[in-house]
Amino acid sequence: LSYRDGWNRTISSTVYLTQANAKNEFGHEISFSEVRDLVGIVNKDVYIEGRIISDIGNGNNGENMMTGQTSIDYTETYRTAYIQSLDGSQGFMIKTVTEDDNIFERYSKVRILLKGVTVEAESNPERYILKKVTSAMVMSSVSGSAADIPQKVKRYNELTDMDVYTWVTLADCELPVRKGSLTPINEGYARSTNANRETKYPMLVRDKNGDSFYMLTNTTCKYRRDGSMLPYGSGNISGVLVHETHDRFVWMGSKDMGDIGRYQIRHLTREDIALEKDFENSFSALLTEYRYGKLESHIFRPTTGDNGYLTFTHPDEKSGDAGWGVSDPSYLGPIGNESNPDKEKPWGGTNKGNVNGNGVVENGKQMCSDPGTNNDGKGNLTSAEFSAWTNKCQWWNTETDRSEAWLLHFSTQGISTDVLSMQVAMQNRSIGGPRYIRVDWSEHGDNNRDDWNPITEFQVPDIVNWNYTLYWQCAGYKYINVPLPLELLGKDDVCIRFSAANKKAGGKEDGEFDDQIITTGEIAFSYIGVRYNK
Repeated sequence: LSYRDGWNRTISSTVYLTQANAKNEFGHEISFSEVRDLVGIVNKDVYIEGRIISDIGNGNNGENMMTGQTSIDYTETYRTAYIQSLDGSQGFMIKTVTEDDNIFERYSKVRILLKGVTVEAESNPERYILKKVTSAMVMSSVSGSAADIPQKVKRYNELTDMDVYTWVTLADCELPVRKGSLTPINEGYARSTNANRETKYPMLVRDKNGDSFYMLTNTTCKYRRDGSMLPYGSGNISGVLVHETHDRFVWMGSKDMGDIGRYQIRHLTREDIALEKDFENSFSALLTEYRYGKLESHIFRPTTGDNGYLTFTHPDEKSGDAGWGVSDPSYLGPIGNESNPDKEKPWGGTNKGNVNGNGVVENGKQMCSDPGTNNDGKGNLTSAEFSAWTNKCQWWNTETDRSEAWLLHFSTQGISTDVLSMQVAMQNRSIGGPRYIRVDWSEHGDNNRDDWNPITEFQVPDIVNWNYTLYWQCAGYKYINVPLPLELLGKDDVCIRFSAANKKAGGKEDGEFDDQIITTGEIAFSYIGVRYNK
């Protein structure tokens, strides 16, 4: 502005104008750290500037919460965004009021007015959510690119709570269960049929240090079951670091409490899972592996190599076998209606039948390729294919007052490593089977002896009940990582025992577990592998 005053002097000044938002409100910038001190409803004219690291279009932004036993709010992922500071050191989850309010473009640099926003703090891990955000609060948005996002590469054991809701690349990872899709669930319990029991699947990941965690994929994720095989080699996985629970894997007595670890990661594109395709290009090697039930002479033989065998302590006397094949939802896809691939519909069309198998390929051949595979469009392999296997018995032997057990034998001779681990995929095929599984090891392999060395305990979920689905029932097998002690190395015959840790079983409607395993409680496997770092 310039003018001449009464003394004929020229007066000039530069004036900076800031445009108000739709509510005629202004603000001044505050740091992400300062936002953490504003827990509650913000009543100050303040704003933050940061980079958007989410992508509303992929269907995997945020968790679609269970709102009832058979209902899911599928708008959640489309009302979720993530913003991190320009240096990538801190981040927040954003929850918009409506889907239309989520106007945040990936990589864009935005300013968000916080007046009227609710800042919510969560603990263990410490994290912050900006709720009730509307599009009118977006003061500015400038497009950006992936190059604008700081590259934060870490191992899992290097993560801190400050990394939550920021973009992270986790180094030297692998998906150790070598079969199935990103969401290996029975689609008859998912949104394909409007069943609304399963909202996401936590996929097991382990890294070179031996740490394990879960990678989360929603049933709204477009590429989750597109027929592609998972990569079996190692590499990096990038995404938004989050903390979520999963009651269908771990039930802790009330809804939304299921502890699946301190941190998980959410991918936004398939390319974020940047792993080598072939297992040969991995930091790990296999001692033994069971990718399907190869039953020979009343015991199960490995499907990779010939190291050891798997048996059961109480085979069924009528059949004389060590077990039976059971169905397994590891079909790669596609599922649903092929004529409408972008939005799942009730199953049908030409997606029925086996097209892509389940990712178990030997000598160029799909090993699970029965014509009946996926014949109902739900992504299941048939029991005849033995992609999963089980055994029916009275799990708790009343005569010996101890659990029966699966016994896995293998040799560790000639192996030198600093990381030894086992991965299993398990499920109770009968509601009321053993809920708590104990894992021990010995060299004698005698289940009737007491001198077994404890390794760990974990929960195994029950199969889903269609008529009355409970929060702790799962439509897929739970993938579990079990670190093994290096004391097992250098032995001709090591035996790993899977037994019931106690008599508790699932099935009660109030969330507590029965004190008595049912007579025909079945624990089924769809995968067992023992790995070591090369």
